[in-house]
Amino acid sequence: MRRLRRARRRGRCAVQGSVDSNPPAAAAEPDVLVLLNRGSRALASDADRASATVADGLRRRGVRSRVCLLDGHEMADAARAAVAAVVVAGGGDGSVACVAGALAGGGATLGVLPLGTLNHFARDLGVPADIERALDVIARGHVRQVDVADVNGRVFVNNSSIGVYPRVVADRDRTRRERGWPKWLALGAAAARALRHYRHRRLAIALEGRVTPLVTPLVFVGNNGYVLEYPEMGARPRLDGGELCVYVVRGSGVWKLFRLLARAFIGAVDRDRDLERIDGVAGVTVAVREPRVRVALDGEVVELETPLVYRTRPRALRVLTPEPPP
Repeated sequence: MRRLRRARRRGRCAVQGSVDSNPPAAAAEPDVLVLLNRGSRALASDADRASATVADGLRRRGVRSRVCLLDGHEMADAARAAVAAVVVAGGGDGSVACVAGALAGGGATLGVLPLGTLNHFARDLGVPADIERALDVIARGHVRQVDVADVNGRVFVNNSSIGVYPRVVADRDRTRRERGWPKWLALGAAAARALRHYRHRRLAIALEGRVTPLVTPLVFVGNNGYVLEYPEMGARPRLDGGELCVYVVRGSGVWKLFRLLARAFIGAVDRDRDLERIDGVAGVTVAVREPRVRVALDGEVVELETPLVYRTRPRALRVLTPEPPP
């Protein structure tokens, strides 16, 4: 409760284009509560103006809204406290996953304003990157149910990974904080350092009663399956397949990892040569030697106790999409 009160004191909310400092639950119940991550890329230049623009855009579309400008760690508490039928997450994939985790399994519907760098979840939903068109999606109100997945209770909407990728992301974020570098430049430097100080990981995957030991630089768990071929590489054909897809990078040498990264960059990953792929599972357990391990969840890095227990939660999330469900 203390954390929630602090979030409400710091957050600023726009109601029909105006700005006040009241908590989301203090005003008349809106049709839509919009939670904007003030740290997202698209809001970096003028977050207050952007929040007012979103509120005005929804008003022009006949949607009664309350728009709150929050820090990323405040968004989950605000979503759990929401009384609106629709809660919109404005930010990147990490912000969307944070709000989705608070809403999954409940009655509220998630809307997405893609304000991050990559916006994978919005893309797979078909939500346009253009904010005005994304506001049209919210106003139309088409709802469908999609899957989420979780690991040790932490929800993700796209994917999770352990191994070299969480290390790269953590290094990237540290470089951005310390040097102020752009995200892509910091990512390139972090990837180069990861290759220079390469370390494979010994682990075991437990699936359907069978335990398989592995030596690999990376394990990737997708919320439904990913396309690995150009030009659709990285997209997901389905968000409601009710399955996890596990990808294990073959081999343990730095040169093999470098070649895989190069092929991934040009969209030429060879599934048979580069990856071990396990499709269509409802749950999987990954055991490592350490008691705690870094895990990437939708581009954000957290530290979790081991073993890592992954599961799918079919159609647990109501979400707004451009078209009505088939």
